Amino acid sequence: MNKIKFSDILGIVGLLLGIPGFLLLFINSRAALGVVVLLMVIGIFWYFWDSNFRPELTLLQVRKHLKVNDTLGQTAILKHYVKFKVHCKGIAQYWFTGISSDGTIDINQIKIDNLKPDLVRTDAGQIRVCKQLPLLDRGDIFELEMELPVLDALTESEEKLIHRIAEPTKSLAIEIEFPDGRWAKTARASRGIGGSNLERRKCMPPQRWHWFLKG
Repeated sequence: MNKIKFSDILGIVGLLLGIPGFLLLFINSRAALGVVVLLMVIGIFWYFWDSNFRPELTLLQVRKHLKVNDTLGQTAILKHYVKFKVHCKGIAQYWFTGISSDGTIDINQIKIDNLKPDLVRTDAGQIRVCKQLPLLDRGDIFELEMELPVLDALTESEEKLIHRIAEPTKSLAIEIEFPDGRWAKTARASRGIGGSNLERRKCMPPQRWHWFLKG
């Protein structure tokens, strides 16, 4: 749950106390009281929404760059960059989730900002890696990049690169780079939304997205 700072509360109270005197310069006392009550109701609804429904963070930018190193697709490097804004106080870690491959991923070679992850978890074939962060405050913006080698995962004539959206996302870019000697003949991009109402709320498609194919 998000918590509003005490200084924010004092600012709101001060604003509410000053509004009636300002309005009395232009309208009668009853109208001024009505405006104040309306603003208080709006403030209560905003506080309720901010405390119960606003996500802990928003991904401002996500970029996945897959570079295939050889014509057979036996080795590749995936870089996953995120830039996010925090909406509540106390965020101390970020998890890259849903890491999987048709080939082999050596979890010992996974790096976040050129360092080993602070935590690694494997559940039902899905890998999750965590980066411990300095204690972030409301409104802070932070950037991370995960890098992992993928072996024997892109050897077929038709392959897929999937990105699952777990947090509200403003911008998403998916880039695939092939080596000389292996060119993409056709490519297709698609997106979808989860089935349940909860999934729809949490996994809405990004406002801006693009994909780039090189090779």
